[in-house]
Amino acid sequence: MEIGKNIAKYRRAKGWTQEELGQRLGVTNQAVSKWESQTSMPDISLLPSLTRALGISFEALYGMDEPTPERIPPDEFPERAYDALHEAFRRLWNPAWYGSWKKRNIDLYQKLEEGWRFTCVSDTCGAVEAAGAFAYIDRAYKKEGSEAIFSSDRCASALRKLADKNVRKVLAYEYAAAMKGDNFSSRPFTMTEIMTECGLCEEETEDTIGILLQFEINEKESMPGEGTRYFLRSPGCLGALSVFHAAELLASDHMWYAVRDRQVTADSSFIGE
Repeated sequence: MEIGKNIAKYRRAKGWTQEELGQRLGVTNQAVSKWESQTSMPDISLLPSLTRALGISFEALYGMDEPTPERIPPDEFPERAYDALHEAFRRLWNPAWYGSWKKRNIDLYQKLEEGWRFTCVSDTCGAVEAAGAFAYIDRAYKKEGSEAIFSSDRCASALRKLADKNVRKVLAYEYAAAMKGDNFSSRPFTMTEIMTECGLCEEETEDTIGILLQFEINEKESMPGEGTRYFLRSPGCLGALSVFHAAELLASDHMWYAVRDRQVTADSSFIGE
């Protein structure tokens, strides 16, 4: 039996530390640690309280029953995932750290609406950042060799092309027009339409569409007698949008950082505006 591993699994699913689980059961975090490392077993009298706290059955505790995970509809997934990230940040910051600071009670949603951003950096590898409508997780941050991306000619070329004013103009037009339809990726565009609506000459339009096709932001479809049509691809469009959101964060003057880094002796936080 792997009761210890199951206790650890369901505790982490709750987002609790060993100490928090121990407090709910009236035992020390050392006792929970011994259970999870299978050095010892929880007393049988604690099992009802343990399963209630973890929200599982006895069968699940003994590894004989896997609870059916909640299915999240695709349309709800981005919002639910972002809410989960916000909750993780709330657990990260302990109000006691702020001492007597006037801003010790932080309304995370309000700060995000005001243009602040929340960042957590691991002292070993990885970082998370959340802004008003954008968040990212970078597991490569501080990882050995991760600096190579700054020297990548391929990345530099992609950034230059995406920053081209005609590319940005066509992206903005296609994105706004596609959102007005019932199906984001089914809205067709013709070269004549793009040329007219974006005020480009034929050569500029061809060059711009070529870039969007290169990055798979657009795909083309040629039908006999109907000419060539272009469609906005959701994955490619999301990638381009993320690049510009990240650039927007770099240009932002408002920030809230939570930092854990080799340069500090313990978890700390500071505010900058």
